[in-house]
Amino acid sequence: MNTTAFLQPRVRQLSCESARFDNGATSEPSRALLGMAHLRSPARVPPASAVLARSPTDRPARLAALALACGLATPACDPLGAGHDQPAPERAPLGKSERAGSCASGDTTYCGGQSAGACWCDDECAGFGDCCADVDLVCGCANGACAPGSEGTSAGDDGPKSDTGGGGSESSTGDDACTSVPVMSDVDRQPADILIVVDNSGSMDFEAAAVQANMNAFSTQMVAAEIDPHVVLISSYPGNGKGICIDPPLGSGSCPADDNNPPLYTHIDRLVESNDALAELIATHPMWAGAMRATAAKHVIVISDADSTLSAADFTTMWAGLDPTYVPVRVHAIAAAQDPVQSCLENHACCVISAEEGTVYRQLTEETMGVFGDLCSQEFQPIFDAIAEQVTVGAGLACEFSIPTPPDGQALDPTQVNVEFRDDTDTTVEFSHVESPAECAGADDRWYYDDPAAPTAIVLCPQTCAAIQGFTMAEISIQFGCPTMLAK
Repeated sequence: MNTTAFLQPRVRQLSCESARFDNGATSEPSRALLGMAHLRSPARVPPASAVLARSPTDRPARLAALALACGLATPACDPLGAGHDQPAPERAPLGKSERAGSCASGDTTYCGGQSAGACWCDDECAGFGDCCADVDLVCGCANGACAPGSEGTSAGDDGPKSDTGGGGSESSTGDDACTSVPVMSDVDRQPADILIVVDNSGSMDFEAAAVQANMNAFSTQMVAAEIDPHVVLISSYPGNGKGICIDPPLGSGSCPADDNNPPLYTHIDRLVESNDALAELIATHPMWAGAMRATAAKHVIVISDADSTLSAADFTTMWAGLDPTYVPVRVHAIAAAQDPVQSCLENHACCVISAEEGTVYRQLTEETMGVFGDLCSQEFQPIFDAIAEQVTVGAGLACEFSIPTPPDGQALDPTQVNVEFRDDTDTTVEFSHVESPAECAGADDRWYYDDPAAPTAIVLCPQTCAAIQGFTMAEISIQFGCPTMLAK
């Protein structure tokens, strides 16, 4: 390994004072100056002793290289002067959003130096806090990074040996070891499936117009918060009771006829009578089931000036029976907060606006920690805003990931894909594969393909999805080239 060449980028960041200090030749004033320099920029320039003492056997060569670069054998010492026309690379701790780059790109690996992006793949990146996210996986060193010629590489080589054409990590899947090539993928926020049921009875004239006016603003808030929504509206169209139709961008732009705009928006044309909102939601399940996603958060919004004939307990049982991935669900409601007869006695607005107090809807919102808005106030935007905030703030981590394109020279082999999850504490867990959601029970570290015959996405089992919630940031490493680890 050419030690001088390897140290050259880092030598330019170390002052001659730091070199003399580590060589035992620093005067007291110089030591004080060096200490001040380290206090001023501790994140960018670690102590030279930390750089030089990483390998006891390599220390003399590194000292020699540093002395040569700083010109300690000559009267003048100007490491950034003549002969150094390139500026010193900036090194500072990188946040997740700044950690651009990878230690592997096609047939090229960057172990021992800087990646094509902002992050590094050398044996000092841990001290600087600027390691690439996949440095362990690609460079194969126990302590987080490695240089050419150290463990995981061959001297004079650009990266680890691999039969897949790129850098990777060794994975033992039996008697033989193989090398996988990782592709990092950011974990987005959990998508939301939102079902809205609107009472189309004759007394809902104003309310129907208000819902129609607020639907686009509501969905726009989801998109702005980087929540991927699927909105399902269960309601008749205009001309059939107090039906509604949604304009673009949520709707297709074909009102008052067909406003469907899948997969973002699906309109189930159904006349919903006063007390039937929950019953119609259950009855129309075959019509909207295709818009649901197994890993999306579920929200139900009911707008009605009456109560439900289906009890809260019965709805909860029937809802859970539709599909196990629909649980948990949050129920939100815009309904009457007070009995209309009592309201008339107390001169409350519900006296002339509502047909019944929304007792069942209030119970469901309380049981599922949803939002209950008073329909009698006739102020719909604040209620929709409150529901939108709960959907966005309560969104967890996404649990479905598109399978990235395999590295250059490889074709997707579904039997040679593995999944590793790294949370914001840098803890890494390897998940095991099951054939279908039916095999998910019993563990919180499993995943399956969306379509085993022609997979396009990796889906975490419900228990696994629940287990990764609570982290603010995370990464998924999709690894190609080693036999898939199967659940036992």
